[in-house]
Amino acid sequence: MSKRKNRMRERIKEGRTSFIVKEGLYHFGIKLWLLYMLVSLIISYQFDFSVMLSTPELIRSTIYLLVFLAIGAYWGFIWFQVHTSEQKREEELKKEKTGKKKRKSN
Repeated sequence: MSKRKNRMRERIKEGRTSFIVKEGLYHFGIKLWLLYMLVSLIISYQFDFSVMLSTPELIRSTIYLLVFLAIGAYWGFIWFQVHTSEQKREEELKKEKTGKKKRKSN
């Protein structure tokens, strides 16, 4: 398995809220917002920090932060559901395999 998948599986054990906060909000929402801020600094503001720190631009950046956090929470919830259902399916397959082995040995 990949490192990311292993990390996500470990976080599932911590609980749904922890998973959504760490994987969804931090690993997706905040990082995506920082990438957006970097790209907008380069393209829109042309490295002019004074324009970026004006009141209307700060309000716009805050709104984008809230949007990316909402997207991150949704993303985290979806991946939590995907990984928990995948773990349940793997556990069921293990139970079926052990059940078949017991039947063959009888």
